Amino acid sequence: SLHDALPIYSFLLFLFLFKDHLHWITIDFNKLVTVTGIKIQFQGGYGCKKIQVQFIDNHQTVNETSYPQDSNILQQFNYNDHQAKSLKLIFTENSDMFGRLIIYHLDVFGS
Repeated sequence: SLHDALPIYSFLLFLFLFKDHLHWITIDFNKLVTVTGIKIQFQGGYGCKKIQVQFIDNHQTVNETSYPQDSNILQQFNYNDHQAKSLKLIFTENSDMFGRLIIYHLDVFGS
C-alpha cells in the first residue's frame, strides 16, 4: 500500500506557465527500479485531466494513463509493478484555459 510506503522520489513545486505547450516531467533513477505508484497534488484550477505515464528501461517503454481530478487534494495512482530506469509524466488536457500547470507535490513509490 502506498499509504505506508516511503517514496523513491519526491519533489515539491513544479510550475509550467507556457501556453499551448505539452508539459512533462522526466525522472531519471540512474538504476533499474520497480515503480508501483505516484502521489501528486495540483493547484486547483491549474491541473490536468490526463497523465500519460511512461515507464522506460533500456529495451522498452510501457505506457499507462491516469485521470486526475481538477482539485488541490493529494491524489494517488497505483500501477502494476513496472521496471524502469526513468519515468516520464506527460500532462495533457490542462484545466486552465491558458495551459498553465502547477504541481505542488509529487512522490514516486516503489523499490
